Amino acid sequence: MALVFDAATHAYTLDGITIPSCTRVLDHAGLVDYSMIRQEILERKSLLGSLVHQATHFYDEQDLDFSSLTDDIKYRVEAWANFRIDTGFVPRLIEKRFVATVNGMTYGLTIDREGLFKKDEAIVDLKTSATIEDWVAVQTSGYALGVPDYNGKTLSPLALFHRRRRMAVQLLSNGKYFKRDFEDRNDATVFISGLHITHWKLNHKKPLRKIEE
Repeated sequence: MALVFDAATHAYTLDGITIPSCTRVLDHAGLVDYSMIRQEILERKSLLGSLVHQATHFYDEQDLDFSSLTDDIKYRVEAWANFRIDTGFVPRLIEKRFVATVNGMTYGLTIDREGLFKKDEAIVDLKTSATIEDWVAVQTSGYALGVPDYNGKTLSPLALFHRRRRMAVQLLSNGKYFKRDFEDRNDATVFISGLHITHWKLNHKKPLRKIEE
């Protein structure tokens, strides 16, 4: 199978067929709504997030030139570095894309980090937004269900979900961070319900809105 991601449209195609992304599932299910936010603000926030993700990626691969960063990026990378130092988190997968199938329904996803958090397997999502919204719990559930076992074992999506910790790390402009854990096991059910809604819309040719990721 050939999975292709179009960065301009944030769309996934699998063997030439468009499939929903994890974050699109949240939008199509009505969990996320950015319609009240001006487009220029969305674009500015999206650019900031992309630059921070790129810089933290280089940091985790020990290939970052801090002198190349502007202050708004540098301090957020320092926040990520502080999180790693304080918690001992060790990334194993960085900005990896996958195609997942749950209950016969396919979607694409890109995780920020998968790794070991105090010896536990963890999905970690990086955020540069002003707050960590409640829907991020469902977003990380989509990741926990869909990321394959690191060692190549064949496990069901729910088995993978239940053994993984999920958290979001908010990277602040002052070099500090805020970690929010997600522990509600019902989050997986909510994501799967959203996946059903999304595929119903696709199968019935209903228009799907585009959101900024």
